[in-house]
Amino acid sequence: MKTIKILISLFVFSVCIAQDLTFFAYLGKNLPASTYLKISQDINQTFLRFDGIKLSDKSFEFPLY
Repeated sequence: MKTIKILISLFVFSVCIAQDLTFFAYLGKNLPASTYLKISQDINQTFLRFDGIKLSDKSFEFPLY
């Protein structure tokens, strides 16, 4: 309930601000969409396109470095 009140107050605050100021928030989750992969080699006249490539989200995993 407290989280909802905070979100509502942030929304009201962002609506009441002057139009020159922009309010952004990062919630920590990415929702990647499906895409395509296009591979082309002009020298061999090879053009490939793979549709429906699904991307994965690793927002809450530690990086390898």
